[in-house]
Amino acid sequence: MIRIRGLEGCDATSFSSLIKSKSLSLSHIILLSFLTVVYDVSASSIISASSIINAPPNLATAPFQRTIDQSGILDPYVSGVTDFDTYMAGNPVHNAPGYTLTYGVSSRVPNPSLNFDFDLGGTYLIEKLAFWNYPYPDSGAITQFDVYTANTPDFFGSSFAGAYSPISDGNRITRENTGQVFELSDTTARYLRLQINAVENSNVGTGFSEVAFGVTAAVPLPATFWLFVSGLGGLLGTRSRWWKCKTRSWGIYGSPRYARSGLPIT
Repeated sequence: MIRIRGLEGCDATSFSSLIKSKSLSLSHIILLSFLTVVYDVSASSIISASSIINAPPNLATAPFQRTIDQSGILDPYVSGVTDFDTYMAGNPVHNAPGYTLTYGVSSRVPNPSLNFDFDLGGTYLIEKLAFWNYPYPDSGAITQFDVYTANTPDFFGSSFAGAYSPISDGNRITRENTGQVFELSDTTARYLRLQINAVENSNVGTGFSEVAFGVTAAVPLPATFWLFVSGLGGLLGTRSRWWKCKTRSWGIYGSPRYARSGLPIT
């Protein structure tokens, strides 16, 4: 084994092994850190809004609070837990049996528009919208709306998330309709606005049964961040140790001039 005088613990073989092993493990650490340091990205869950903060006056027996409480959903979901895509793939049905008003309706119609503002109760990456239209055909079903998102309840500086045309699929006999899914332009926000621009029958009113949201929680991962920092620290520590070994060798025995002299290295 070749040793350089004054470099205790820095023989060529062990030093090479140290560098190789360190660089391999650190490369893995750094790669994993870059992949996961910013956000915990998982499948979208379905959530209900925590409240409706703005809506046109509703009929006394059909408040719009009914559109966020799953009161007519035959197969309810667990807000914030149930996977959005899996749940909506089952074509969940909303039902308004008899004269049970499990939907919201207003006598007002868009002129030129009506706003419904929802508070999601927290900040999310909002990706999708699930919408159950009015349970009666040829009535107050919504046929066109725009979606906006914002981080303040006054919607100052709001972001446009898309324009959509839901179908009127109510059944006058069963009073059932199926959830429709709309892909939104992804935005991180707490508040969402449905701006209603058109209804099926402008002589009746405006109504819908239920609305829900497909979101991903944008949560920083401090532990992963510190893993990234420790990886960089290990890399710098390895370089520092190598530099110390190198500088300690720059003297009589380790200098390039001594190495070229042909004298033995002990």
